[in-house]
Order: sequence, then structure tokens, then C-alpha cells
Amino acid sequence: MTQAGQAPCAISIAPEGKSFGDEGGSGQVQVTAAAGCDWTAASNALWISITSGAHANGPGAVGYSVTTNNAIASRSGTLTIAGRTFTVTQAGEGTPEPSHCEYSVGPVTFTPCMAGGRLTATLTTQANCSWTVNTGAGWLSLPNGRSGKGAGTIAVGYSDNYDAPRDGVVMVRWPTPTAGQNIQIEQAGCIYSVTQSSFNFTSASATDSFTVFQESQPNSGGGPFQDQCVWTAKSNVSWITVTSSMPRRGDNPVSFTVSANTGATRMGKITVRDKVVTITQAAP
Repeated sequence: MTQAGQAPCAISIAPEGKSFGDEGGSGQVQVTAAAGCDWTAASNALWISITSGAHANGPGAVGYSVTTNNAIASRSGTLTIAGRTFTVTQAGEGTPEPSHCEYSVGPVTFTPCMAGGRLTATLTTQANCSWTVNTGAGWLSLPNGRSGKGAGTIAVGYSDNYDAPRDGVVMVRWPTPTAGQNIQIEQAGCIYSVTQSSFNFTSASATDSFTVFQESQPNSGGGPFQDQCVWTAKSNVSWITVTSSMPRRGDNPVSFTVSANTGATRMGKITVRDKVVTITQAAP
């Protein structure tokens, strides 16, 4: 009696290799095999992990991940899949930028008004060309992160400003700290004045008021009614009470009361942003 043997399994993989930047990543290898063909997958490098498909029968896929390469030099490792070799190459942190990298950023000047918000600039460059973003201004934030590769959007958040106008810089650099483009942000602010900077009262309780005038700088931040500056009047002592509701917007009066004084002459202050109103009350 003669018996036919089982035909050998014909197995192939695609692709047969992949390259990663120093930040690492993940990928998938497709395995082509006939039904009934059993195969396994294994990593030959500690920095490459099999995440799915380590053992299968017939056609399938192998998922894998690559860790960050914190070394200066590049590295290479392999997976063995169904007896085939899949090669992973990874750049190191010291790998030079591609020679073809060219960068541009726009716009590079912003002039927002006083209320906080978010600005965006577009960075244009080729794929795999890296860049970083940083700022030394505490009122500016970078919600999209501080680095990237290839073309992208640079987002800049800024907080409310109802004090004096202010300037800040966002530094975009590639790929060294001394090459790049600055984004200049000039945020509008407010100036204030009061109709009376000091009051003198007898020892008896009293009620009085003063008016706060505000102006945005530049005026384009003040809105159609030029009333966009927001402020609060605050007393620094318990015997002076601000009775007007706070905060206030635009030009507005500030009403306050002074309680009766039963002791020595005393002095207190009401502060509105950078303006100080001094209140003196005589002894009985």
C-alpha cells in the first residue's frame, strides 16, 4: 500500500521589515498560509514585543510594538514569523535630521484682545523632520504638546488679561536650540483711573462712592461699547465694606460704607487693579 504525504506548507509574510523613529511605535505583519499550516511568531530583541498573533493556524497577522530608543545610536532587531525573518530598524536620538528638511511657520505675530483663548500657527516641513516648541511666559500654554515631526499645527493658549498689555514669545526650534522661528504674541490690556484717590471721614459711620474709568489698550480690544475691561474693588480692612456688586465691567461706580470708629485714627484701602483709594477715619 502506498499513501500520499502531506504537502509542505508555503508561508510568506508582508512586509518583510519596517523602520521607526527614536520615539518607537507599533505595526502589523500579514502572514499568508494555507489552512492547516501551523506557525508561531517570536521576538529576538528585548525592545520589540509581540502584541498579538504569537501562534496561529492558516492565514493571520502578527502585531508588534517598538519601545523608545533613548540611545544616541540607531539599532536593528528581528522577529521570526513562521520561519521567516522580519527586520526592524530604529533611529537613535542622535540620528541627524534628513538633509532635505525645510521649515516655515505662519503666522508669526498675534494680537489677541483681553479675554483668554487659543491661537494656532501652521508649521510646514517634510515628513520625519522634527521640531520643538517652548515658551517662557507663564500666561501662555501649549495644549498640543512641545514637539512633533513633519507638518503640524502649533496651538497656543493664553489667559485673561485685564491689567497692562503684555508680550510673550513662543519659540519654535529645528532641530537645534539655535535654529528656528519665534511667534510673537502681543495681548491687549487695560488702563484704569478713579475719580477720587482719597477720602477723609469723621468717626461716625458713613457712605460714599467713587467712579472707575477703564480703557482698553489698544482700543480695538474694547468692543463696540469700549466696556470690556473687567475689574473688582476690594477692601483690605473689615471696617470698609464695598457694597457694589463685583466684578464689574466697563466704567462703573463703586459704593462703600465705613463703620463707626470707636478707637484711634485709622486708615484703610480699596484697590481696583493697579489703583488704590485711601480712606482715613478720625478718632472720636
